[in-house]
This record gives sequence, C-alpha cells and structure tokens, in this order.
Amino acid sequence: MKHIEYLDVLYENGNLTGQRKPRDLVHKDGDWHRAVHVWIMNSNNDILMQKRSPQKESHPDEWDISYAGHVGAGSTSMKTAIREAKEELGLNVSETDLKFLFCKKNQSVLNKGTFINNEHDDVYLLRKDLDLSKIKLQKEEVSEVKWFTLDDLRQILHERRQGFVIHEEEYLALLNLAALKIMSKHKKPTEEAKMLRDALKKRGVLVYIELYDGFKHVDLALPKARLDVEVDGIQHLTDPHQIVADLARGHYSHKDGYDTMHIMNETLHKHIEKIADALAEASKIRDKKLNIHLS
Repeated sequence: MKHIEYLDVLYENGNLTGQRKPRDLVHKDGDWHRAVHVWIMNSNNDILMQKRSPQKESHPDEWDISYAGHVGAGSTSMKTAIREAKEELGLNVSETDLKFLFCKKNQSVLNKGTFINNEHDDVYLLRKDLDLSKIKLQKEEVSEVKWFTLDDLRQILHERRQGFVIHEEEYLALLNLAALKIMSKHKKPTEEAKMLRDALKKRGVLVYIELYDGFKHVDLALPKARLDVEVDGIQHLTDPHQIVADLARGHYSHKDGYDTMHIMNETLHKHIEKIADALAEASKIRDKKLNIHLS
C-alpha cells in the first residue's frame, strides 16, 4: 500500500492555514507549502549536486540541489533537513551541522499545467567533506552525485545550462559565501558599501556585498534586479586608467546579464536615505519588468 505524504497548506505569506492535504493534491491545486533546500560545500568550496532520478515527477534526470525535501505536516524544516540527508544520501547530520541561510518563494508550473509548485523554500548550508564512493543513494530520488567547482557554478548560471535546475538566488548565495571567505584574507568592503547594503536590507532588498563573479568583485549585487552597484571614490572620475578599467568591468557584467550603476562616496553620504529608497523601488520595477524567476 502506497504511503500518502501529507503537507501543511500555507498562506502565501508562509503562515499555516490549519489545513493538511496529500502532497499530490497540493501540487495539483497549487497550494502554498514548505520545503527545504540543503547545499553541501566542502573545504575546497566545491558544491555537491545530485542528479534527479528519471522517475521524478518534476525535473527528471536534471542536476539539482545537494538534497531537498518537502516539510511534512506537523514537522519543521530543520527536522526535514536532517531526515532527508539520511534518506537521500545516507548521511548522519545534526542541527549544529546546518546553517540556515534564508527563505525564498519558489513558483513554477510543470508537466503541461498538471504540476503547480508554490513553495516557501528554507535554504541551508552544510559544510562537509565527503567521500562520494561511500554515499548511499536513495535510487528512487537520486541517480548520482558529483562535486562542482565555483567556476562551474558561475558558468552554469551564466549559460542557463540545459540539464540543470537553475536556482539563481541560491547559486549567488553560495558564490557570495565563498567570496566572503576569500575576501577576509584579501578584499574588504568599504564603509560606504556596507552603509548602502544595510540601508537596502532594511528596505527588504536582496543584496550581496563584494560578490565575486569570476572576473571581478562587485561592491553590491542586487540579483533580482540584475543590477551591480559600484560605490566609488573620486579616482573613478579623475584617473583615465581607472575609467578604462571600469568600462571593461561594466562590459563584462552586461554580457552576464547585469547592468552597472556608479554612486560616488560623497553623494552617498549626503543622500543615503533617498538613494536607498530609490534603489529599492528601482529594484522592484526591474524585477517585475525582467520577470526573473529565481528557481
């Protein structure tokens, strides 16, 4: 007899409705529900990806998150992250191993409209070195696993490569975490960049600081708006070599699908609140116009 998995039905804001439904009906009716995404990163900053089983209802035979799963009725995302590690990969994981990154909305329609996915995804990071030959795969869910480098991840994102389930916001978070680790030894964000980042975060804008895109470090990246923001000193207007370098940097970002804007330090100090308000609103406008789906 087939086991029926029940899920808590949520409101769009993520709160419980008090209703529980079988998983199949949740996806048939397009109900909001919760899931977990767990990314495994080793000490070399490589990312583990799994290839989904050909029997999967959504995205069969495509490379995806290290492991993931629906949060069952009455359960929590943390308990689910621990359980799914054991079920899908045979890993013993504890709460202290998992770092919560953020929660995001994920909406998609697949299989000619018969599979409607409206999810609140709790995203976690698990730092762990693994011997892939010793991993016990749940064949009904996972066909194989493989390490991908950060350069692989950037290229996959840039190309929108076929055969991969692209989670743009999550890819960028992983790249940012690795950049921050490197940056602690090499490049520090300026006080002005941190000031603008904090102001944007207060306004609910997803923003990364000193994000390395494989070519350069960007002062601030707003992925939903596909916008890079450079907070500059006066040399960016008075040094001809710096001007040429900035043009090259902007050209690279544009090829990657991002536009670049520059804000002078002095202007930022004088008008931080107005600039943050305008950027937050511009981010919403661009997000809507570009119709970016981050998963």
